Amino acid sequence: MKIHILGTPRSGTTSLINGIADSLNYTIKIFEPHNTNQPFIKSDSDYKKHLDFLNHTTYNVVEKNLINNPTNLYPLKTVSFYKKYLKNFDINILITRKDIKASTQSLSHAVMNDTWFDYYQIDPKCYNPKAYEFFKEANNLITQLSKELNIPLFYYEDLFTENISFTLKKLESISLKLDDVKPFYYYLNPNKKLGK
Repeated sequence: MKIHILGTPRSGTTSLINGIADSLNYTIKIFEPHNTNQPFIKSDSDYKKHLDFLNHTTYNVVEKNLINNPTNLYPLKTVSFYKKYLKNFDINILITRKDIKASTQSLSHAVMNDTWFDYYQIDPKCYNPKAYEFFKEANNLITQLSKELNIPLFYYEDLFTENISFTLKKLESISLKLDDVKPFYYYLNPNKKLGK
């Protein structure tokens, strides 16, 4: 099974990839291959090799990307790129946050402190208006992709919940059945939220 997670920044995609990968047997994790800050795919040749791997592997694969990568396509060509790219996966998960202001604060904190995966205290003053506009645009793009491909949109606020049965039902609604739910819940437990 090949699963792709596509989200807006600071929407729980890292927790989601870790939770799903650790809950499925024989799984390979691929972390943001289109991220130009840490490129895994550097050329057309790399891209073709990556697609070949995806289409021929016998292992479970969980890959995650952010809607704003590859940056050279963002925002004008993002939807057309992902409409084609997502066809390489059996299950696609699109995720964003309902609370764009919280997303903005989280990203602003991460950028200002260079702490992407550490716990932090939410500071209401940590807010960048340009980041807010970026999130609105990213949210609009992932919403458009959801509508055009008829893929349900997941929300961070709905996945990080004490109600694990609700979360599992959401996954089952897209035909994703986990081999073991304990690792999944470990990563998506509300206590694991980075912003406190």
